[in-house]
Amino acid sequence: MCAAWAGAARLSESKEAVERRTDEAFARSAWADPRAAYRSLLRRLREHDAALFERALGEYEALVVSRLEDPAADPVTCWLDYGRRLADLAAAGRCVRVDAEGRSAADDGSTTEPALLLQLPADESAAAIVIAQPREASAAQRATVALLSDRQQALPA
Repeated sequence: MCAAWAGAARLSESKEAVERRTDEAFARSAWADPRAAYRSLLRRLREHDAALFERALGEYEALVVSRLEDPAADPVTCWLDYGRRLADLAAAGRCVRVDAEGRSAADDGSTTEPALLLQLPADESAAAIVIAQPREASAAQRATVALLSDRQQALPA
């Protein structure tokens, strides 16, 4: 087998292992799995800014794939770190945590206590980006998403 083919096969196996470990980690976690939202954000980057899209792919390799080659690395932490970086590439701003009561604070990078993580773009006319949320979001967290990300004018029931 040629070296390039062997390298591609190892990368594919590595990505499959990352996906499997991630599936298992989110299944045990109180965090909702954010990967579908990240794929959507990546599609948006690819359509609007090829250079940022390429940077986002590089960040995926650095923050997820490379780190998860270490069996001791926590997949949830790796993915949420990637989500924070991806959101900042999509819309520079600041990341905040919203607790179950609806109180916000600057994000401290922690993944131990699930909270709603939002990227608030520096451009205040832009919608907030949901980075992550608890599997069981509170009414206050759902209302925050509706107002700041989905831009709904009425609160959900």
